Amino acid sequence: MKRKILENKRKPGHARGRRGRTAALLGGLVLALTLPGTGLRAQVPEISKSVLLSWPEPTQEQIVVGSDSLTGPVWTPWPEPIFKRFGQVCMAVPTTASQQYFKAVLGRQFADCFSDCWGPFTNRNSWTPWFTPLTTEWIVTNGVLRVCLPQGHVTNAWEGLALCPLGATNVEANLRDVSVSVDILDWGTSSSSMWSSFYLFARGYVVGPTSGNGYFGGLVLNADGIPRRIVPFILTPSGETRGATLDIAEIPPPYRLQFSVLGTKLSFRVLNPATGQLIREVPPVYHSQFTNGIVGLFFRGDSETSEGYTNTVDNFFVSGTK
Repeated sequence: MKRKILENKRKPGHARGRRGRTAALLGGLVLALTLPGTGLRAQVPEISKSVLLSWPEPTQEQIVVGSDSLTGPVWTPWPEPIFKRFGQVCMAVPTTASQQYFKAVLGRQFADCFSDCWGPFTNRNSWTPWFTPLTTEWIVTNGVLRVCLPQGHVTNAWEGLALCPLGATNVEANLRDVSVSVDILDWGTSSSSMWSSFYLFARGYVVGPTSGNGYFGGLVLNADGIPRRIVPFILTPSGETRGATLDIAEIPPPYRLQFSVLGTKLSFRVLNPATGQLIREVPPVYHSQFTNGIVGLFFRGDSETSEGYTNTVDNFFVSGTK
């Protein structure tokens, strides 16, 4: 499909594209977004270094993917929320790269800040529990999601709770390439002898009522029997790949966890949510067993010790292709 580079460089907010083929050249930054049968408009908000992409609402649910090359093999689901503004569908993208391309593809996006007026139990789909253990409690309260394994329960050491925002059946498991993130605000155990783990997962699928599989990126607290040690990792059916450890007392929460699955490449990072500074990351893992699946959160603790844990998270976001 042909793409037209607009001549107007000084006033990109006035640039309008023709139906079905649109792009904008903004001070050395190339932004391209192609929507079948729709038009696109690119604007630059003056109060931030970003570009606002806007286009008519499509008939099918779409997300925006980006790449630094039109011919590149990998297009990444862009980790920014899509929203409606004055009858248009919009998304902001940063102007930090020298050249960037964007296009719309079929996909789904879900964001949840767990506030009272915009939570999973108000005007959108409820979160679906999967592997629901009787001993683990979860609640949305005061603008956060809190999961707790009360002290004193002795059950299976591998017992865990999965929470899925877009359904938890293999019929609903249709997301392929995904970018998913969440913030850990607070995390602790009743004893330093107990491990607790937290995962983001993608391309998951149901095997049975108490079993499943997929790709996971997450953290383990009190790892390897060492108090306060946190280990970041990526988990696949082929095994576990770890990143450098950190001490929760030296670098306390909040943490922003980012997990992406793009083609066969799996990436996991831990950031400071206020500054965006990288705290830890896991070396990329390549795996090709799963092509699509369920997305969600997974909480687990060593309940054989009769100890408990509490994990508080916020600002969940996922954008994925179908």
